Amino acid sequence: MVIYRCTQKIIKRGFDFSSVELKGNTILGEWYCDYIVKKPYHLVLFTNAISLLPIFTKASPIDTLFARFTSDLELFLQLMGMNREKVNLEIDKMQEYSIKPTNNRRILGVMNDYKVALNFYLFDNPETLIAISRHLAETPFSVINFQSPIEVFGKQIK
Repeated sequence: MVIYRCTQKIIKRGFDFSSVELKGNTILGEWYCDYIVKKPYHLVLFTNAISLLPIFTKASPIDTLFARFTSDLELFLQLMGMNREKVNLEIDKMQEYSIKPTNNRRILGVMNDYKVALNFYLFDNPETLIAISRHLAETPFSVINFQSPIEVFGKQIK
């Protein structure tokens, strides 16, 4: 099971917080998600709570958001060279999820940085969402000791 920590922008689109206290059991841990409108794009930014790894996913249709995210994450993990068995195990664990409110301002701050950088990649240098995620994942952050999310992610999956 994975825990998604969602902003109010996501919750307002038809999701409810889980009232039961459950713990996630995935290697990658919790994911924060926020709804982003950059006309004409409607996207959701998922950010890993441990590595700050960003994954952008198209927002619609909203009812299949988490299933599409796991598909995008699976593609991203394969592109990163993660072991196929580990990828399948992680994705299988993510089929069950719980939605909780955000609880970490540092991660929300990093997500705001990603949103600002997204403008450059979407409009000045159009690329696929996975490629944009990959580029932004190479940005070092002080929150993770001036390492990039890719570096932290590499240590996380070993």
